[in-house]
Amino acid sequence: MWSNMALLFWLSLFAICDELARDNFPAPAPTALYSFIMLMSALFYNPLQRAVIQTHPDIQKSIGSNVKGLISIGSGALATLFAFFNPWISVALVLLLIPMWFVPDRRICHASRSFSLILML
Repeated sequence: MWSNMALLFWLSLFAICDELARDNFPAPAPTALYSFIMLMSALFYNPLQRAVIQTHPDIQKSIGSNVKGLISIGSGALATLFAFFNPWISVALVLLLIPMWFVPDRRICHASRSFSLILML
C-alpha cells in the first residue's frame, strides 16, 4: 500500500510541473524538475512491482528482467543532469520514454488475461 501511495504522490506532481514547464519552456530549472519527478516515479515503481510479484509470483515470468524500469531510471537520472547543460537533451530523453510505457507489454497482458480467467473459475 505504501509503495503505491508513494508512486501516486510522485505521479500527481506531473500536473504541477507540466504547468511550470509550459510557461517557462525550455528553461533549465523546470526541465530539471520534470526530469527529477520522472526519475522519482521510476524509482518508486520498482518497490510497487516487487510487492505485486510477492503477492502474485506467477507474474514474475511475465515481467522478466524489468528492462523498462531500469531504462527509465537511467534516462531520468541523465535527463535531470543534462537539464542544466542542455534542456533539449533532457526533453529528448523524456520523449523517448513515452512510447516505451505507452505501448503495453504483451507478456503482461497475456499473463493478466490468464490470471483473470483463473479467478473467474
